[in-house]
Amino acid sequence: KRKSGSYYLEVAEDVWKGVIPETICEFTGVLDANGKEIFEGDVVQCGTIGTIRFGEGRFFYDYTHPEDPEQLDMSEIKTGVVIGNIHD
Repeated sequence: KRKSGSYYLEVAEDVWKGVIPETICEFTGVLDANGKEIFEGDVVQCGTIGTIRFGEGRFFYDYTHPEDPEQLDMSEIKTGVVIGNIHD
């Protein structure tokens, strides 16, 4: 909800918390190995450590690995674990 030029999220009935718009990320529809929801911008450990990104109409696991520079599709990282996000 937007109030007076700022953004707020209702965290409980009539309790609002300020939100920085650039930190709002979309749920990918995938859960990690612990059952935690994976969002765009999350940092995930799945063999290597990578970041969840959105591009070309899909979410993907973006990481740098010298032997396998490809990006992984989200369905391939269900064994991974969310360890943070790019905004923390």
